[in-house]
Amino acid sequence: GCKEGLVDSPLNWPGLNSAEAQMNGEGIHGIWINRTALYRARRKKNCHKATEDDFAEELTLNLVQLPCWAHLSPEEYQQRIRDLVEEIEQETAAMHRNNGTRPRGARAVLRQKPHHRPDHLDRTPGPRVHAATKAAREAFLEAYRIFVQAYRAASARFRGGELTVEFPEGSFPPTRPFVEALSHA
Repeated sequence: GCKEGLVDSPLNWPGLNSAEAQMNGEGIHGIWINRTALYRARRKKNCHKATEDDFAEELTLNLVQLPCWAHLSPEEYQQRIRDLVEEIEQETAAMHRNNGTRPRGARAVLRQKPHHRPDHLDRTPGPRVHAATKAAREAFLEAYRIFVQAYRAASARFRGGELTVEFPEGSFPPTRPFVEALSHA
């Protein structure tokens, strides 16, 4: 919610997040409702008064370290998470300073209606390929162009009657035409 301008810190997000639990090495506590059991109970005769509370269970979700930091001690890991949160807070503050804005805040987030549709939607097309860098995206698109070119050439030869043509790795050749064999009796 920080980069969207909703809150000034991941710790202030009103929904579920793991930042604080990872910073402190704790689990996330919450309520799980067994909706399958609730549904079955409500379907039974004379049991329409079953409530979510009847099927609620308090659970703790214990988190593990991110694989890239699994080699760190718990203290080092928690410090890395605290550093990340601080960096996000600083970037968010700088964004608001540069834009002359303020975060909406947790209460404003909670007041929003979850099914509200905005009056105007940005209709900018997404990239053809998602990649970490422009160079990686261009390299992928070039490799794809080469692949398509090779497939089209093989397909043309195949349709021309060359049934042993090799198609590019990872592709499927078109199906052969069905021709019924005539029996000469």
